[in-house]
Amino acid sequence: MRSIIFFYMISIVSAHTTLKLLLSKETAELHEDLPQLSNKRRCLRSNNNMGSIIKTFLSKSTKPIETWKYLNISEFCYFCRYKKPFVKKYLKNEKLVDNYLEVLEEIESIVNILDMNCGYEWDYGVRGLNKMDAITWIHNWKKKEIESKNFSKCEFNLQRQSFISISAGAMKQSYLLAKAANLLKYQTSLIALATVYEDMNSIDNHIQDCFHLVNALSHFRPDVCTSVFGTVVKKICPRSCKLIEGRIVQTALNDCCGDCMNNILDIDENTMDKIDLFPYSSWKEI
Repeated sequence: MRSIIFFYMISIVSAHTTLKLLLSKETAELHEDLPQLSNKRRCLRSNNNMGSIIKTFLSKSTKPIETWKYLNISEFCYFCRYKKPFVKKYLKNEKLVDNYLEVLEEIESIVNILDMNCGYEWDYGVRGLNKMDAITWIHNWKKKEIESKNFSKCEFNLQRQSFISISAGAMKQSYLLAKAANLLKYQTSLIALATVYEDMNSIDNHIQDCFHLVNALSHFRPDVCTSVFGTVVKKICPRSCKLIEGRIVQTALNDCCGDCMNNILDIDENTMDKIDLFPYSSWKEI
């Protein structure tokens, strides 16, 4: 009975959703997430993201880079000379099609696997909160007062089930179980998954297509399309991945390195604003 009640509670949530609060400029300003880079257009990502942004640029979905180091501005700007690889990766003429319904179904399957096998602790308590409790939770998380949990037992169980599914010929189920097991290693990715899934099922959801999904996840980690989420979003939302990832890399290099990449990508002003800026200004409008 508890499972049914909890599932209903987190599936039909109020219009605010914790994700919207996380994606607000007020949250970023309160917790000093805004970079001190340039007075011009800014991507409004953390200035500690330089290493992960370069990892994003150099990674491939078939050969992701798992780790990165902190880069200073000089090391970061070295990659301005990589214009040809940038053009090859982000301007390659290819027909890419997003499938939002498919990615929604896959995310829902992974969340259900985690709920059924790991209890409801994997989300670090971020789901099902009212607005004031969500603000408190965000404050605690940003201040690193929410400690990482050890999900090794659940991870091992999911890996075991994945191997069993392979033996039974259930390749899709095996893939989903393995993906869920891998996510348990990363606190930020689990929180991103939980808040995104809650929003996708809310009354007034922010995420309604692949573009908004990939863009929201990129606020948690810019390497969303080549990280632990890569095989999910890059495979099903390739067009949005290419567009948003390219814009993040280009804007970060321009902001830090005197517009060294110029405006290589041909993106309209409205789309640039959606990627560069926070979708919500203050908590009051949420």
